[in-house]
Amino acid sequence: MKNAFVVKILLDDNSKVYGVVVKYKGEEIKVFASEEVIISAGSINSPQLLMLSGIGEKNHLESKNIDCKVDLPGVGKNLQDHLTINVPIFGTMPYSQSEIEKLISFPLYSYNRTGLLAQSGFPHTLAFYSRNRNATYPEFEVHLDFWYKNSTDAKNFFSMFKEPIYENFVKIIEKHDSIVYQFNLLHPYSRGNIYLNTSNPYDHPLIYANYLDDERDLDATVEGIRMLTRIVKTDYFKSINAFLGRYNWPKCNKYKLNSYDYWRCIAPQIVTTIYHPVGTCSMGPDPSSAVVDSRLRVHHVKGLRVIDASIMPNITGCNTNGPTIMIGERGSDLIKEDYGIKDMNKKGH
Repeated sequence: MKNAFVVKILLDDNSKVYGVVVKYKGEEIKVFASEEVIISAGSINSPQLLMLSGIGEKNHLESKNIDCKVDLPGVGKNLQDHLTINVPIFGTMPYSQSEIEKLISFPLYSYNRTGLLAQSGFPHTLAFYSRNRNATYPEFEVHLDFWYKNSTDAKNFFSMFKEPIYENFVKIIEKHDSIVYQFNLLHPYSRGNIYLNTSNPYDHPLIYANYLDDERDLDATVEGIRMLTRIVKTDYFKSINAFLGRYNWPKCNKYKLNSYDYWRCIAPQIVTTIYHPVGTCSMGPDPSSAVVDSRLRVHHVKGLRVIDASIMPNITGCNTNGPTIMIGERGSDLIKEDYGIKDMNKKGH
């Protein structure tokens, strides 16, 4: 059903789900399930929908005048995300090649779909690294963004920051090219929460990401960024007169640029998301902390599963898109197994 908004899940007195209430074309209607309901609303809205339906921490639900039907404290807890700190570097890039590329970009694309116009707007350069060279897996990921001087895209990018920071960077952008490294912490210790703001399903929930709340995350972030900024001292970056941009924030201006104290001060002020939230309906055997079991069924509820990124107990050390697709694949297999449905894609069927 397109353009329908799910308002809540319907449970009977035995905690058995029998359908959902949706708003469709301005009218609330009930849609009944013959077997079970699957929630795939994501790490923000899946826990919100559970709580609106009376599934969650009892005290929190009652504070929003919602009758608690299933006391499940883990709903909305354990929020994890890959935080982002933008590291701005400015310089003067050679223009000759880029100008030629611009001139021939339309003919190239028209002829064989190549050239600048065939490229996506997302960064082409990624890097993974760790503080320990012998680490089993990387601690950090970096995306590279680049804009020529006085670029509207660069100004739009920096508009996410408050006025003192934004105004300072706009002045630099007008005269210099921008090279921004988006620094990501891949394995955070900090945990956040999703809470209901009100009992109105159309109100956004409260999101407490708690980035850098754990001191280990702050230390790792500062050290990882300072490793990254060494690139300014390389021969190539020296050749384009590259320099690190300062975040103009009064509280942190007393610290030397790129010092440990500077990044420790500014990082909590500029941290943001790279849109990889997971964990708010986490999988586990213990209903006191987990939300779903190993077959993605909601604890203490019959006929209800959550199949999306919110079931991850711990965030992956990479983009969450691929793992989330695999969660969907595995979820479909579990459903077929539970209902004795043969997989027609397997050999022999």
